[in-house]
Amino acid sequence: MISLGDPTEREETTNYAREKIISFINGKEYRLAILIAFIYASIRLNSLLADFAVPQKEKIKNAQWKLKAESVKRQTFSARLNDCRQNGLLNDTEYQELDRLRLKRNDIAHESRLWRSQVSTAEEAEIQSICNDTIKFLERTKFML
Repeated sequence: MISLGDPTEREETTNYAREKIISFINGKEYRLAILIAFIYASIRLNSLLADFAVPQKEKIKNAQWKLKAESVKRQTFSARLNDCRQNGLLNDTEYQELDRLRLKRNDIAHESRLWRSQVSTAEEAEIQSICNDTIKFLERTKFML
């Protein structure tokens, strides 16, 4: 089994997430695109923080990385975003883009009106933009250690 932070798994995860997000957008299932983008961005933030806290050579020697990854999982998305920015793992633009993802995901998850109604053209464009930014983030970080 490959560990969560292994670049090979990150590459596979990035490819899968990109395919799913694009598939949902092409199928005009914008809410699902946002939810899957949020899930994979959250997973990536988790592994970036665990890798930052426990360097690669230490990860091989002991289970410290797994313990750190488990503790990071308990953080909110916002806390992970803040930690990544403070540790230089995200630039300000990526932070803002991922925060937009968080806000849109919260709108979708917590407001039933969005599930009952058609998505407006403006909201379609916003969701596509957010998803594209998330894919760029996943692509940029797939080989980070």
